[in-house]
Amino acid sequence: MKAYHYFLIYGLLIFTSCKEQDSPKIIEETFWVWTSRIPCDFDTTIRCLFVLKENTLDYDINNWIRLDEKYILSDFDYQSGHFYQLKVEIPEASSTNPFDYKVIDVIQKVKDFSTNLNAGWDILQINSFKVPEEKFAYFKINFEDWRRIISANTECKFYSGNLGKVGESEFSVFSLSTDYFTENTECDDFGLKDAILTSKSYNLINSDSLILKDQNQKITLILKRLPGYNPYGPGKK
Repeated sequence: MKAYHYFLIYGLLIFTSCKEQDSPKIIEETFWVWTSRIPCDFDTTIRCLFVLKENTLDYDINNWIRLDEKYILSDFDYQSGHFYQLKVEIPEASSTNPFDYKVIDVIQKVKDFSTNLNAGWDILQINSFKVPEEKFAYFKINFEDWRRIISANTECKFYSGNLGKVGESEFSVFSLSTDYFTENTECDDFGLKDAILTSKSYNLINSDSLILKDQNQKITLILKRLPGYNPYGPGKK
């Protein structure tokens, strides 16, 4: 009888051990998901999610990594225009579907208000300089929300950079790169680069006019939306 009990216990231990070996190990991981899907590669219109494995939200896309398009975030209602901090279950490579990341918790959902600015804009005023109407064709700013890029140009200079945090009225830009597209060395950009970098807040009026101000609430830029302008299409998901 004792031998039977030993045999039964031994059999249960073996069965349990086998079950544990057969069951894939689940690893929990926390990361941020970028506010929009962006092109997986430079030569494709198919878009991927970008993730950041840090506790603090970083608005610089250069610090994020692309999540390969074969990965799936299940149990997750992704809405563009928001940064998400997620806790996910990641199965081991030998599991049935090693590319299925199951979302078990949305830790934070942060609205990205840069979508409100997504458009092309005429520059009406730079600090105290009011742009003459006949020069509107040369003074423009574009906001591209899915990559969170800002570009601006005057008669002789072109600037581009990445948006920082954009809140309901809060505004910031990372350092701008400068390209000269004309040999006219006497051209004046009237302090456009400095006006952009010192802008700390904004007011959007009737979705048509945009007023940016510095930390002292002094006007840095006044912009007017270009009708019908849609920088880049939505792309394929």
